[in-house]
Amino acid sequence: MGANCYTFEASDGCSADTAVICIDAQWNTFPTFDNPDRKFVICQPDTICFDIDAFDPDLEYDSLIISQTAGPGTFTMTSDT
Repeated sequence: MGANCYTFEASDGCSADTAVICIDAQWNTFPTFDNPDRKFVICQPDTICFDIDAFDPDLEYDSLIISQTAGPGTFTMTSDT
């Protein structure tokens, strides 16, 4: 998008002052998962390990935060990179 600049003026009728404010707007691309949906079936409480691959073209790989938003159990993210 680039920079958009606006000029503002404050005046009391006898004198005035101006200010230029520039806003540099950038688009944010949504992160995406590169994993298919999967279902795990276990017969007793246990630890399940699986890979999650996510990508965001606006961020470095290690800046992404992956978190559990719903469902039973506890999600703990560990990195092997």
